Amino acid sequence: MNPRLRLLQASWVACAAAMFAACGGPNEIDGPISAVRVYGRVTTNDANPAEGVAMHIGWSPASHGACDGEIAPIDSDTTDALGAYSGTVWNWGSGGFTACIRVIAEPAGAGLLPDTALRAGVVASNDGRQDSVAVNLVLRPAGS
Repeated sequence: MNPRLRLLQASWVACAAAMFAACGGPNEIDGPISAVRVYGRVTTNDANPAEGVAMHIGWSPASHGACDGEIAPIDSDTTDALGAYSGTVWNWGSGGFTACIRVIAEPAGAGLLPDTALRAGVVASNDGRQDSVAVNLVLRPAGS
């Protein structure tokens, strides 16, 4: 299994355990948790991995399939040597949701321009499995 996925699963379990502890135990949880794992790769124009890029992931409810509201980032990561990143957006107390997901890439150096991508109609369920969506970005050189 991919080490990043294993770490993500471990952090998900730790987060759920912390929520149970903070609420006084499982009898205090007032609804299901629905989540979507967002992952992908960031490359440069010449298909090289973009390492060390700050990634910000956010979501908002999709209104009739449209993404017309503001999407605030709620999870972040930094790309690794292969340009890979991942994060999770979730909603507690929801029986599932349809979301607009925005991914923002902010390179550290001045040589590359930031980029963003928006995915509409991403469905998250609460049936015990975590849904996922791949969002890959290509960063252009500054001045292009």
